[in-house]
Amino acid sequence: MSQTRLHRRTVLAGIAVMATAGMGARPARPVAWIGCPDTAPEGLCDALVQAVAATGPAFVPRTAPARPAAGDVAITLVLDQVGAAGLTARLDWQGPAAAAIRQGPPMGLSVSDTGLRPAILARYAQALVAATPGLAAALAAQ
Repeated sequence: MSQTRLHRRTVLAGIAVMATAGMGARPARPVAWIGCPDTAPEGLCDALVQAVAATGPAFVPRTAPARPAAGDVAITLVLDQVGAAGLTARLDWQGPAAAAIRQGPPMGLSVSDTGLRPAILARYAQALVAATPGLAAALAAQ
């Protein structure tokens, strides 16, 4: 086998190993699975991921749908109302020690002249996490 063919196979094998390791690989830390509906305002899901990461640094935030393993937390954004001038939403969550799904209180956000800007959505996501009973404590406990 020529040197070029051997090198090409080695590179391809290395790429396959890296891709396999990254796909489906379970992180060493527990995961905070975050689900957002397609109808969420642009930027809200990213803001929620950041708020969860800031509240629970021991957790790896992931947005892909999956079945949580022991020690994980599953968080779902539930939109009650969405419009150009505001929204109402809550967080439902489960885990790591909670067997039942818990519901957070609905929280409204109303803007008059600025629209739903990223900074506003970031503060709203932080407030949702903080207002959801038991969630912040569960994220901080790890």
